[in-house]
Amino acid sequence: MNELQFQPHALNMKLIIVNSHERSGTHFLMNSLALNFGYVSSPYVNFDYPDMTPYAPENILRLLQRLHKPHFIVKSHYDANFFRSIMGEIQKFAHVFYIYREEDGVFKSCLKHWNDIQWQEAPKCENIEELKVAPPSGGVLRYQMKQHPSMLARWQHHKASWMYSMAGFNIIYVRYEDLENRFDKTIRIISKRIDTPIVGGIARKPDRKNTVQNGQFQEKEIK
Repeated sequence: MNELQFQPHALNMKLIIVNSHERSGTHFLMNSLALNFGYVSSPYVNFDYPDMTPYAPENILRLLQRLHKPHFIVKSHYDANFFRSIMGEIQKFAHVFYIYREEDGVFKSCLKHWNDIQWQEAPKCENIEELKVAPPSGGVLRYQMKQHPSMLARWQHHKASWMYSMAGFNIIYVRYEDLENRFDKTIRIISKRIDTPIVGGIARKPDRKNTVQNGQFQEKEIK
């Protein structure tokens, strides 16, 4: 794990875990949290490729408990069923976010991203309507517990798994459109939810070096 210079503003700072379906504003939220609450979004902990089997919940919990630097942000695209049995334990030391985006925005971004990358991450389609009805295939299968009849059904299940199956847990839900169009208000709401003051006034400047651009992965990950 890389050592970074940072100034924590709260002694009780918790780890942050940002969950989402692919292309739902994951890095937008991660960078917003880093800019406004003293967290670090580059490097970050990439939970997309954990060096353990995610199908054993105790492995997920053990990995997260080993992260002794809570100012780093964990990124995950797994559906909520991977976390459900251990969420109570996770929330003892982490704030858990789920960011979601309207349907066409997700699929337009997914279409471009998955067509641009060279490997078979997901079905490669001509348009979003074709993508929505295509059965899930390729690398995206690692994020789901079971197969779905279509990519649209997969997106619907992912969202429902976090927003309905996790009822009773203190998940912090963020709409991409709220973060984009009502940024200040959304940041103030997050500040109250995580009981952490905003650092030096609300910061809006995007940190492009931490985001996926043109289908190429440019983020720095913690190894």
